[in-house]
Amino acid sequence: MKPVRRLAMLFALLLCLPCLGRAAGVRAALDRDHVQLGETVTLNLQVDGSGLLAVPDLTPLDRDFAVLGTSSNTSVSIVNGRRSATVTIGIALRPKRSGALEVPALDLAGSRTAPLRLAVAPASPAGGAAAGRPVFLEAEAQPARASVGQQLVYTVRLYVAASLASGALDDPQLPGTDVRRLGNDIDYDTEREGRHYRVIERRYALIPQHPGTLRIPPLAFQGELVDPGDPDTFFGMGSPVSAATPETSVAVQPIPPSWGKSAWLPARALALMLEGVPADGQVRAGQPLELVMTEQATGLAYEVLPALSLPTLDGATVYPDKPVTGTRLDGTWLVGRRQQAFTVVPDRPGRLSLPAITLQWWNVQTGRAETASLPARTLTVLPAAGATPPAPAASAS
Repeated sequence: MKPVRRLAMLFALLLCLPCLGRAAGVRAALDRDHVQLGETVTLNLQVDGSGLLAVPDLTPLDRDFAVLGTSSNTSVSIVNGRRSATVTIGIALRPKRSGALEVPALDLAGSRTAPLRLAVAPASPAGGAAAGRPVFLEAEAQPARASVGQQLVYTVRLYVAASLASGALDDPQLPGTDVRRLGNDIDYDTEREGRHYRVIERRYALIPQHPGTLRIPPLAFQGELVDPGDPDTFFGMGSPVSAATPETSVAVQPIPPSWGKSAWLPARALALMLEGVPADGQVRAGQPLELVMTEQATGLAYEVLPALSLPTLDGATVYPDKPVTGTRLDGTWLVGRRQQAFTVVPDRPGRLSLPAITLQWWNVQTGRAETASLPARTLTVLPAAGATPPAPAASAS
């Protein structure tokens, strides 16, 4: 499609979007960060706010990508009577070469997106025999060597060269392993040996609970293909097809014997944060101080994170609030989060010491033990508001 025609179509598409005020922010994200040459990837542009969107200039993409088409979606939410809208523009891209490519920054709605990185591998000769079939499956687990409690990413790809009337794909059943679906299925196109395929990609988080060899048995697909040129198709006479993934194995290492008795936390990143400490380091006796402690780990669910607490403080009373917990998805990784609020009420003027807090964890990217910490702090407690200062001692005659 010529660039001028493509821009005209996108402009017409955006004119159909609801009229919203000025955008508050623009974000760009890829649905995958690594592909094979010949596969497609979707660039999603999200715009918060309202107002008629300006047409994004797609010319910077032409250097390394072929723009195959666009789509849009608008979501509106009302919270406490306040209406907010988010517009998502999807741009289907096909890389023109292999290597480490950069999706350049784009100007949209008065803002500029951040550039993104995409790893494009050469077209794999593997699956050449399978590519001759109308339907086949591929699967891989990353990394191929992990530790107990570490999150793995298991990816299953279904390749379909015809129209599918129906189909069902098994989910992995692995005793002794926590299995979670990672987001929704991803749909894109690719070519194998000159034949066009629609690919449906599904990803799982696998968290092994025991050392040894994790064997992922073949997953089965059962479906029905439809041939538009076959008159029997109109009478539900599709062709049954089946496929299965190859068996996959992962070596799972035990917890290092030198780890000790602290909680085993194999993560890609882990951080401790404390909010609410006065910038001037001063509080008043009897006046509540609200502190919020947060613990966040990439590659771990919140259930395995230790509970947060403050020790008994000399000169203050601590009242913990109800903890807030949850696990969200960041691309292909689980992000567990625990947040605990504390109300600290100083009892008397003087000094109030908040001790240092440390948490040991295992960095799965470097293979080393690390420590997340909050430094010790000392606050100055002033007399209670309205309190009468002590009278000075009388001098001796």
